[in-house]
Amino acid sequence: MTITAQHTPKSQRASRRAKAERNKLLDTMTARILAIRAEIGETWPTGADLAIGAWATTNKLSWTAGYWIEMLRIAGERTGDWDLYEDAAARMMRLRLLLAQHSFFNAPAFYYGAARLYETLSDRASRTAALSAAYSVRATANPARGAIFLDTPAGKISPRFHVPIEAAYHGLLLDWWALQETGDTTFLDGAERMLDLLIKDFIADREYIPGALSYDRLSGMLLGERRRRPGTRLTAPAHALCGLLRGWEVTRETRFLSAANRVLEHWNDQWVSDSSESLPTAMVCEALARLAVLDPLPKKARQFVDQLDVTLDVLAQRLVSAFAGNAKMSRLGAAGQAPIDALYHLYAALHCLEAGGLPC
Repeated sequence: MTITAQHTPKSQRASRRAKAERNKLLDTMTARILAIRAEIGETWPTGADLAIGAWATTNKLSWTAGYWIEMLRIAGERTGDWDLYEDAAARMMRLRLLLAQHSFFNAPAFYYGAARLYETLSDRASRTAALSAAYSVRATANPARGAIFLDTPAGKISPRFHVPIEAAYHGLLLDWWALQETGDTTFLDGAERMLDLLIKDFIADREYIPGALSYDRLSGMLLGERRRRPGTRLTAPAHALCGLLRGWEVTRETRFLSAANRVLEHWNDQWVSDSSESLPTAMVCEALARLAVLDPLPKKARQFVDQLDVTLDVLAQRLVSAFAGNAKMSRLGAAGQAPIDALYHLYAALHCLEAGGLPC
């Protein structure tokens, strides 16, 4: 009898090695999160120094607190430690103080800090908080255009309102969850109107995607671009791309994926050369990871998923020192700070790929 040797193709071996390396990184990140939790007490982490891996904290509650709650939830899912869930749930109760602020930034705060916790624990407190935030954010949309916007400070009246590009992604996170949770088509109509405005006014045939636009408060007429503090060139296309991909993921509406294809051109022209900020890349990385675990993966989404490996590798190289926890790792990371949301998105992308998805 002749025995034929079985050879594993090089591509498969390389894929297995990459998966093993990413799972090792995921374990390293989880261990560091547990260590940070033990160190910070009741404070909130805001980011990490990329030179030495030291994490900064604050006593002030803000919308970014939802990211830390979600990191604790993921760590609890990975370790099976129920104390992590209890810590996350206790912090969610503190997060509810933000409900007094009617801001679209409550959408990411309660999507990551309450909706996902509810999907895991089925607790009424998290569900109530997330739905309260969802209806509050939805109520801020301008009736004429359907846009979620940044309002003027309390006590001031302006004839115009300003729509930041972040509203097309962050502002809609709770809409997609609340739609599936309640079946209330208010969330579907509102989210689709916001994305249609994004396509028509922010993307269209522009050579670049603006960071914010101004509109007449009564008529909804587009007035022009709004000057904002300078960010990276990646900020606007990242929010647009993530918003459109999430909209397509939920609705499978072709127009959202077609617009995402146009935004992808803006993204690819800039992301590799622009290393000044990791947050936009991290956001896109999680969005691509969500698509990668779809089963089956629609052919139309393949070109996005094909970019995941290189995007994830570049991002991991930039942020790995933030999870090192010692000065010896300083040569591996870039100088500067990594905000909590960038660290979260990398953690979530890796966990999504290993677990085969996220709760919502």
